[in-house]
Formats: sequence, C-alpha cells, structure tokens
Amino acid sequence: MPKPLCGYQAVSFLEANVHPLGGLVKKRTLRNTHRWIGLVAGFQLLAWTISGLYFTLIPIDEIRGSHLLETSELSAMKLGEGELISLSTLASIHIDIVDVAFSEVTLVDVLGEPVFIIDDHRYSAETGKELA
Repeated sequence: MPKPLCGYQAVSFLEANVHPLGGLVKKRTLRNTHRWIGLVAGFQLLAWTISGLYFTLIPIDEIRGSHLLETSELSAMKLGEGELISLSTLASIHIDIVDVAFSEVTLVDVLGEPVFIIDDHRYSAETGKELA
C-alpha cells in the first residue's frame, strides 16, 4: 500500500462509517432509514397504481359525477315565475353598493329562490334583502 500523503489515508465513507455530511452514522441506522423510505415510496406507488386502475375501469361520466347533476329546466322555470327587482332598485335599497364597480353580476337559483350575486355579496332578487 502506498504511503498516504500528509499522514492521512484515503478511506471511503462506508468503510469509515462516517456520513458525508459529518458525524458517525451506524450502518444499522442507515439500513433502517433506507427501509422506511422504501416502505413509504412503495406505499405511494401502490396507491398510485390502484387509483390508476380505478380510473381505467370505471366509466369517465361516473368519475366526473355528471349523473349527480340536476337539470336546470326546473330552475329556469322557477326564475321565470316570480317578479324580480332591477339592479338599479337593488342599488337604491343598498346605498353601499352604489359606488361598487360590479365585475360580475350573476342571477342564480339558490334553494328555489332567485339570488343576485354581486362580488362577494348575495341579495334576494325578489325582495332585495341581503342574504347571509
């Protein structure tokens, strides 16, 4: 064996039982850590495979939940039955929304009642009252 330079002999990290980041690390600790990381990664891959098989075997319409949606014909008929207030009437009732620039005003059916959605606020489209 050649004579080491400067009195130090080159030894690999595994032979010296020294971790590259410093400090002594026992081989048993490294093995246990490696096993746990392998189990976690293996479980994740197993879950990924099972979910992939599920999405392959089940029809896409069932996965999307389109069979759970109701048709909007009843909602459209319900909105057409009542007398709705105008947005200018709503603004005269609620002075605080007069100066608000409405980025989007939406009329929706919430539990059978017509509702204006303006920014983050909800107002009854029949009475103009602010809803919680």
